[in-house]
Amino acid sequence: MSSEVRQGKMPPRHIEVRGTVVVWGTLMWSLMKDIVRTMGVRTDVPFRDLSPREKEIVYHGELKKHHVHYVNPRTLEPSEMDFNYYSAVNSVKNSLAKVKDEKGMKRREKYLKEGVCPDCHGTRLSEAARAPRLRGIGLDRATAMTLSELIPWVQGVPASLPKEMRPMAQSICESFMDVSERLMDLGLGYLSLDRAASTLSTGERQRVQLARAVRNRTTGVLYVLDEPSIGLHPHNLKGLTGVMDDLRADGNSVIIVDHDTRVLKHADWMIEMGQGAGADGGTVIAEGRIANIAKNPRSVIGPYLSDRYEARIRPVTQADRMFDKGAIHLETGMIHTVHPLDVRIPMGRLTVATYANVHDELRKAYAKTQDVKERSLKAGDFSYNTGRLRCPACDGTGEISLDVQFLPDVKIPCPDCRGSRYGADAFDIRRKAKDGNAYSLPELMNMSVDQALNALDGLKLPRQRLQVLHDLGLGYLTLGEETPGLSGGEAQRLKLASEMGKGQSDSVFVFDEPTIGLHPQDVRTLLLVFQTLIDHGATVVVIEHDLDVVDNADYIIDMGPGGGKEGGRVVACGTPDEIRHTDESITGRYI
Repeated sequence: MSSEVRQGKMPPRHIEVRGTVVVWGTLMWSLMKDIVRTMGVRTDVPFRDLSPREKEIVYHGELKKHHVHYVNPRTLEPSEMDFNYYSAVNSVKNSLAKVKDEKGMKRREKYLKEGVCPDCHGTRLSEAARAPRLRGIGLDRATAMTLSELIPWVQGVPASLPKEMRPMAQSICESFMDVSERLMDLGLGYLSLDRAASTLSTGERQRVQLARAVRNRTTGVLYVLDEPSIGLHPHNLKGLTGVMDDLRADGNSVIIVDHDTRVLKHADWMIEMGQGAGADGGTVIAEGRIANIAKNPRSVIGPYLSDRYEARIRPVTQADRMFDKGAIHLETGMIHTVHPLDVRIPMGRLTVATYANVHDELRKAYAKTQDVKERSLKAGDFSYNTGRLRCPACDGTGEISLDVQFLPDVKIPCPDCRGSRYGADAFDIRRKAKDGNAYSLPELMNMSVDQALNALDGLKLPRQRLQVLHDLGLGYLTLGEETPGLSGGEAQRLKLASEMGKGQSDSVFVFDEPTIGLHPQDVRTLLLVFQTLIDHGATVVVIEHDLDVVDNADYIIDMGPGGGKEGGRVVACGTPDEIRHTDESITGRYI
């Protein structure tokens, strides 16, 4: 039921159009409304007013064919047909059976309610599997332990068994320990054996697969790892490089796409792509051993591989002046694996623990051209949501939906505008740039930020906003980039761009791993952006493992000492120098 129908706010004549059951509309089963009427179910009243018999038909009615008079909602042509009745429950089940990807599953999640199985209590094991005891516990208890809890338990298994069973148990336990040690080295000691694979992050899944590869002792295999260091504490990088060494020792080849210099320094050979991202990249600018790359004047990453590299680029705040601008007091109870916290965050400092809006300005600029004046158009006509110049075939969406009978719609790029969202008339309206070329607005929206910077020479405000995007390492994005397609880090930086230049007094910015996927050079740019926010009165809190960011912090709140159940406590608080001299801090060993 829609919320309007549930609350009785809609008149009966509208209820029939929307349908008695939401699933019949959203999952392309609107014909079911016609069928239930033949079964004596009223569709012109709110669902709550239906009789128990009518509700039972809606929920669980028998799956069988019914003869109905059908009116096509698009053509209004009547017809007669025989069609199977799918109740609300069966409609959802049928749709679930056809789900092929995560996006499709998300559309159906609202019709599902998850709960713990009353028989196995969430263990996924039968009673027979849970019954045997080893060292006082069943298999369900053992699989629920974290890896760090399970290891000492497994080590004691052989001695707990009869003498004749110990050799076999020893062999099994040694095999387990080989894999578990690698998982521990990779910082996954907080995972339990019953953890569903679907709940693992990309980085966690990649590390689990690496540990499995080492166990399988493959040879002659090419491994390609995409940013395996993402989310790893510096302490766990030893485990990552150890896995790579094991794979190589067994005769495999390992290719890593990464920006973490500690990982890169471990490589035998480096291929550096650049000079920038997107349209400015894709060229091999240097290759060779790490020592040679560090000395290569053409290399962009070379300076960051050198021992002469200085990470600190922000002014140092003295410890006795840290809280001069005030403090934010944070106090919480236990949240998941985080233990109760009571910490102070200094205001106006960098603590580690609507977007650019260029399109509106471009519409105004194009509204001033002679072509627009002659056509009696205004800036609003360039809107691909409501403007007269939007593509009439797709209504400015850039895509069209193909109606597949009784299946979810299939979306394809609009064949008329080819995804630009604009009609043909918009391409005819051109504005001459200082480079001598004339560009239409659809052409500009298809350019990258870096390309548009040149094409928009003479438009001060759009250039300023695009320059911020460039400075944040987003110069490769197109002006018409769909925001749902951005990564978490890109979305964070895009949102950040809109805040630049504003007064930020008493504002607090919280960033979660904003350096993911960033080149060391772009990390330094990001730090300067943070400094700009602070200069404007903001407080910046960053959750981060990147050592350059940690080194540039005014104040550090070090959580740990491990991940999952092993962490969640405040290990140390203070300046980078204070953390460096705190024995309890693992982070302090690396800064």
